[in-house]
Amino acid sequence: MDTVVVNGEIMVEVPEGFRIYDRAELDQAYTDSNPNRWGMTNDERHIVVSVFWHKNNALVVALAGSKEACKGTEKKLSKGLKNYGYVLEGFYQRDICGQKGHGFRHRYNLNGEEYISEVTLFMKGRVCYTVYCYTRSKDETANRQILSEIVDSMSF
Repeated sequence: MDTVVVNGEIMVEVPEGFRIYDRAELDQAYTDSNPNRWGMTNDERHIVVSVFWHKNNALVVALAGSKEACKGTEKKLSKGLKNYGYVLEGFYQRDICGQKGHGFRHRYNLNGEEYISEVTLFMKGRVCYTVYCYTRSKDETANRQILSEIVDSMSF
């Protein structure tokens, strides 16, 4: 198992069978060219884990935490996936990198397959991190432990 450092501060374990996306693959998968993104996949198991980050201004940090950011992300994602059968399954709280994170779980359809995704946001100072974990619904039972172990491995 390898360990990578994301954004110069988050260590993430990369399990056997996973490969790290290159920039072109990330841009294609997310249909944009955000340089503040990292991701890995296990093509055989149909798992994707990605991390996005952005720096907030001090006022935003003082007024809104990860819970509010999570709700805003869910609202934006639900609009973007409305033509893909988006269904919100609920919100949750989870510790990640020693921080209190807030997240939501949803389903959507892509290329005739249903996917389950968990999106978790947490803050470190002025930086907001968003961790996306995707797998096909039919593979979720087999993949849930792997996804949890990856997120649990994350640390500063």
